[in-house]
Amino acid sequence: MILWACDINNETELENMEEDHFYETPLSNWTEDPVSSFGEAVNSVMTYGQGAHDMFQTVWYNYYRYNPVDYLRNMVKLGYDGVIVPKENVTHYVVFNPSIISKA
Repeated sequence: MILWACDINNETELENMEEDHFYETPLSNWTEDPVSSFGEAVNSVMTYGQGAHDMFQTVWYNYYRYNPVDYLRNMVKLGYDGVIVPKENVTHYVVFNPSIISKA
């Protein structure tokens, strides 16, 4: 999802990334090399959270907070149709993929 947020589809594109494009992405916040920057970005997400929910929130905040539609599309692309968020005496169901809702 980090690569997709930077308009990169795979590691080959990352390795061959134009310098101007690199500096237009959030990856440039880490180092001056696209590949090592991506590694640093992934490590920061992996070490930050207490679980998948925290990690996905970190990715959203750092890479998608100004583009929530792409975030939801990419979550569905990864196979996540939604998330269940338990709160005090209430459970929230956040649906990313409206096609999973059936009309009974």
